[in-house]
Amino acid sequence: MRCKRILCLLLAALMLLVVLPVTTATARVYFTMVNSNAPDTLQEGTMPVNQGGTIFVPVAVLGRLGVSSMRPPGEVTLFSSGNVSHYIHIDLEAGTAVTSAGNPISAQPIQRSGTLFFPVGSSGGGASALASFFGISFRLIQSEPAPTVRLYQQIGTLSHNAVLQNGETLFGLTQRYNSFTGADAQAPSAPPQTGGEGSETAPPPPAVPVSLSFVGLSEETEGLLDALYTAQIPAGFFLTAEDALTHPDLVRRLHGEGHQVGIFLGEDAKTDYAEASAALFDAARLRTVLVAAEDAETQQDAEALGLIVHETPLRRQISTGVGAFGGDLLLDSYSVGMETLQTLPAMIRNGAFLVVRFMHAIF
Repeated sequence: MRCKRILCLLLAALMLLVVLPVTTATARVYFTMVNSNAPDTLQEGTMPVNQGGTIFVPVAVLGRLGVSSMRPPGEVTLFSSGNVSHYIHIDLEAGTAVTSAGNPISAQPIQRSGTLFFPVGSSGGGASALASFFGISFRLIQSEPAPTVRLYQQIGTLSHNAVLQNGETLFGLTQRYNSFTGADAQAPSAPPQTGGEGSETAPPPPAVPVSLSFVGLSEETEGLLDALYTAQIPAGFFLTAEDALTHPDLVRRLHGEGHQVGIFLGEDAKTDYAEASAALFDAARLRTVLVAAEDAETQQDAEALGLIVHETPLRRQISTGVGAFGGDLLLDSYSVGMETLQTLPAMIRNGAFLVVRFMHAIF
C-alpha cells in the first residue's frame, strides 16, 4: 500500500511537470542596441533590467530615440523631442500615468541607483505601451553570450537575423561580455616570431593608462556623447551652474550613460560650488564632491571646503594622430575641435591606450 501511495505521488508530480510551463532563468546581463548602431557595451546602471518579465531601459536610452524628459519632484514627463505636445505624464508617488490625450497608460518606471528605468517590452517579445506610444519598436534577440534588447524606429540595413548570426564578428559581443564580467578577454598570445637563429620579435609596448574628462558643455557635446556611447568609453565632465541650467538634457544624458560628473570652479570656490550643486540637482537629481579648479588658490579653497580636487592641468591639447599621451586628460569642450573629440574614442581603443575609470565621487 505504501509503495502504491509513493507511486501515485510520483505520477502526480510528473503530471505537474508536463502541465506547468518551462521557465528559463531571468538574464541579469543584457546588451542594448538602438536602431542599427553597435550594441552598447555592458555597464552597470545603463544596461536594461528584467523585472518580472518586463524589460526596462534607463531614461538615457530613450533620449537616443528622441524621447526627452522633465522630472519635477515626485513626477516625470516623457515627451517627443519633435512634438512636445505628445507626452506621457507620470505621477511617481501615486503610481499613475496618463497620455497627453488624458488616457491612462502603463508606463511606471523603476529606480536603480538614482536612475529611472522605463518599460519598453516583455521577455516574450512584445513592445510596451510606452514604447508603442512613442513609435518605438522592441525586439529581444537571444544572442550569445547575453541577450540583446533592440529598440528601433526603423530596421535600416541590419536585420534582426544579422544581429543574431553575426553579433560576434560584427560587434565582438563575447569580448565585451568578458570585459564586463572580469573574465580574461585576451586571445592566447602567438608564439614569438624569429628573425633568425636566437632572435625574437620584441613584444608590443604595454597599453598606456588614460582617463578622459572634459570641462563644460556646448551645443556640440551631443556629438561627443554619441562617440563616447558608441565606443563605450567612460569620461568625466566638470560643469558650471550655467552648463547645467543651459543644457539640463545633456546633464541627464551623460549621468544616465554612466559618465562621472564634477563641478568646475572659477575664482569663488564656495559660491561656484553651491550654485552648480543646486543646478545639477535640479537637472538630474545628483550631487557630487568632485571638482576641478581654475587655479591653485581656488584648489586650496576647495580642499578647505572638504571637496575632492582633480588636479590635472586644464585645457591640455592633443593631436588627432596617435600620440604618446597618457595619464589624466582634461580637455576644454569649448576650444578643442569636435573632430578631435570624436576621434579620441577610436584613438584610445586602438590598443595603444587602456581606459581607466577615474575617481567616483557622486553620492
